[in-house]
Amino acid sequence: MGTQIFYGIINIETINGDYTDTITNPDFFKKSLLPVAPLKKYFHQKYEKGNSEYDRIPDFRNQLLWMPDVSVKDKKVVVDFFTSDVTGDFEISLEGFTENGKSVTSKAYFKVE
Repeated sequence: MGTQIFYGIINIETINGDYTDTITNPDFFKKSLLPVAPLKKYFHQKYEKGNSEYDRIPDFRNQLLWMPDVSVKDKKVVVDFFTSDVTGDFEISLEGFTENGKSVTSKAYFKVE
């Protein structure tokens, strides 16, 4: 800017969106930035007692639960989920980082018959 040099970006928006068309300095270039991604909502199967509306519809989920953002504040965390109608061996996988940045990985297995 002027006689000063900065390393980084300057985002300039005009009404017509044509500001960068008037710049002749080769050190400037136009770059489109990706928008901030919206928060995703993940499916979590829940069954209510006494509600038999969907009892006859089969459930063929292979991935039973996906929780990408879990914060563990206590030593014990309870996570409830339901199995599907698919039988076989399933894996529970926990991966993350401690407050100190140490990597944590844990796996357990269970069988649905």
